[in-house]
Amino acid sequence: MPEDAYRAPAGEGRPAVSAGPAAGGPRLATADVRAEGERVRVAVTGELDLSADGRIGDDLCATLRDSAQGIDLDLGAVRFVDCSGLNALLGLRRQALEQGKTVVIRSSSPVVDRLLQLTGADGLFD
Repeated sequence: MPEDAYRAPAGEGRPAVSAGPAAGGPRLATADVRAEGERVRVAVTGELDLSADGRIGDDLCATLRDSAQGIDLDLGAVRFVDCSGLNALLGLRRQALEQGKTVVIRSSSPVVDRLLQLTGADGLFD
């Protein structure tokens, strides 16, 4: 099995982060991070699954720590999410609450909406 691809964050505002195996075409999760006032906007594309969970989750937690008020997530381009991706989102929310910040999902794809609705987590990111 090929090694996971990963591009570490660098520079101001933590630019794109990517992770995912190359087997069967790219299953890439990328996060485009931009500071917007006292909040940070993070646009995630690709698949949020076990291969992306640790890397993206760690980088999102670091981005949250560096933000003044929290993170606004754009998950509109996420084409697959599983329980690992959900755990990453819930872990990020828990970290935010501990820091007195918020994580808000500003937009999401149908697959993200479905998972959040099925698990009852849809109201946690308003």
